Amino acid sequence: MLKEASDPINEIRSKIKSERASLSHLNGQISDHYLKQQLKTASNLLDDVEGLFLPSKIVEESRTADQWANWLECANSPLKHARHLREHVEVIVRKFGPDARSFSS
Repeated sequence: MLKEASDPINEIRSKIKSERASLSHLNGQISDHYLKQQLKTASNLLDDVEGLFLPSKIVEESRTADQWANWLECANSPLKHARHLREHVEVIVRKFGPDARSFSS
């Protein structure tokens, strides 16, 4: 692993830990099935990052600087999507309260 990659990898791990804490806190505030499912999807995306990008076998693979940049971008993509899902639920909770209910279409 390139030395320059260790800081971004640690940053990804830190973001995952923080995101999981935020998801857990928010999940405890709501009861709506749809909103909980959005948080579960976000959690699954974090699982994907941890399972596909962060195992030591994967992290330790030899890569060029360009390959590392691409790898980091790919690892951050589902992490960003998870954050957006959480933020979407937070907006709904701020607007309608923690007891907001969704309706099937």
